[in-house]
Amino acid sequence: KPQMLMCYLCGREFGTRSLPIHVPQCEKKWLSQEAQKPTAEQRPLPARPERLNAILMGVSLKEEERAVFNEEMYNNYDQDVLEKCQWCGRTFDPTAMKSHAKSCTQESPAKPAGTGLTRA
Repeated sequence: KPQMLMCYLCGREFGTRSLPIHVPQCEKKWLSQEAQKPTAEQRPLPARPERLNAILMGVSLKEEERAVFNEEMYNNYDQDVLEKCQWCGRTFDPTAMKSHAKSCTQESPAKPAGTGLTRA
């Protein structure tokens, strides 16, 4: 099974050799997309997690370290990239947030995350 590692900016997974190629491209894409927004809506590039810098320099991870790495990258993605709805608390990528914001209001908020119809 290939060793997949998560990108802290887009949340996608890449092989250990592909991630060092992907991250700089993903950062360029982030900056380019933010530059197209009005100045008031632009967000700075999130800081690279320390653990990611080691991977980009060629450090390999054991399987259990990979799980910790991916969890850390996901937390960065969730907290620094996704936007949180002020009414329901769910997180969305910026495009989905625009769509979500049309139906989720203070008067009629969407159900919070984790309250779906699935049985526990």
